[in-house]
Amino acid sequence: MKYTFSGHETFYCRHYWLKKGYDFLKEGNNFNDPDAVTKLGVGKNMVTSIRFWLRAFDIIEETKDNKFATDLGTNLFEDESWDPYLEDINSIWLLHYHLIKKGWASIYTLFFNKLKNGDKEFSNEKILRGLTYLTESAKQETPNVKTLDNDIRVFRSNYLQPRKSVNIEDEFNGLLQELHLFEEIGKKSLVVQNTDREDISIELFLYSILDRFEERNSISAEEIITSTNSPGKIFCMTEHGIIEKLKMIEEKYQGITFSENAGVRELQISKEYDKWNVLSGYYE
Repeated sequence: MKYTFSGHETFYCRHYWLKKGYDFLKEGNNFNDPDAVTKLGVGKNMVTSIRFWLRAFDIIEETKDNKFATDLGTNLFEDESWDPYLEDINSIWLLHYHLIKKGWASIYTLFFNKLKNGDKEFSNEKILRGLTYLTESAKQETPNVKTLDNDIRVFRSNYLQPRKSVNIEDEFNGLLQELHLFEEIGKKSLVVQNTDREDISIELFLYSILDRFEERNSISAEEIITSTNSPGKIFCMTEHGIIEKLKMIEEKYQGITFSENAGVRELQISKEYDKWNVLSGYYE
């Protein structure tokens, strides 16, 4: 996958932007329309940013001539669907999962899958060095320092409530701030918060497994904990929290068993489950 940086016009994703952008497109509008600024009620650069975040969060797909909603976009943001105004914390976790899995905004995919391996505390400089190293190792063109600095700043703003703000709405508008994935130490260092994630529902956790390990009937606990785009990586979960959720999945879903025999921990899925139906069961 080619790494991509920037595109957000240095704006982090506000809480209401995805629904606003989804409705804008559903009504037949185009982000390139001359009146897009008026209809969306934001500045020109913010129009570009909303378009970027819709794609980064896997809400829309774009071709040269068309833009259309993904299954995630339709299920989440239709007015009578799951949670169009993102009132449930699991909807925020779901969007976080798709942001990393999608890979359109590479800093998120690289950070959660690679940079945080074995580390908990990150300065801006450490993230910058890591992104530069990973890009060079993949033999891809390394963005200039300003581009990466902007990505890091927006990354932080998506997850962290600002220390000071002249606009009170900004203090509560960052889409991913409710997840409390990071603690800020000093002025620049982030500390990853690995917890049991009791606020993540069993349905969302199972969805992420069915999505990540599609068409697999046997999945080791180690894969669920440590593999690329796994629930353990994306949700920053402790091993204890993952094992507990696997046990709860076994209790709730017929045809799914979790075994711990001779040091081998494995999830077995003998019945076909549709990942979207699983999630729908939660929202219902």
